[in-house]
Amino acid sequence: MKCQQCKSIENLYKYKSSTSKTGFSYICRECNTNNKKKYRQTKKGKISTNKAVYKSIKKYNYKQNARTKVFQALKNGIILKPDICSVCKNKEIIEGHHMDYSKPLEVVWLCRKCHSNLHNIVI
Repeated sequence: MKCQQCKSIENLYKYKSSTSKTGFSYICRECNTNNKKKYRQTKKGKISTNKAVYKSIKKYNYKQNARTKVFQALKNGIILKPDICSVCKNKEIIEGHHMDYSKPLEVVWLCRKCHSNLHNIVI
């Protein structure tokens, strides 16, 4: 099993493929991410992404309400965004994570890697 594009053997995803004899092919995480980024830059990709975002906001409006309250609190100085991740102490891009959306100003500040890891554990 190798990535169809870069021939890597690490972090592979299996997906349906009509060109493969087995009906499945493999792609690594990095190539998959790059493909998705390219697609989102196309006109069709932008439309699809916007449609998905608005559908999500409508379905999970309580999440959007919590995010909006955090944004407003940051803007008004009610809460402060730290410069470091609360888990690994890295000084990368810091994101807010809500453990409970009913408490919108209780936010855990994490770097993207720790935030992603947290979601992989929780979900």
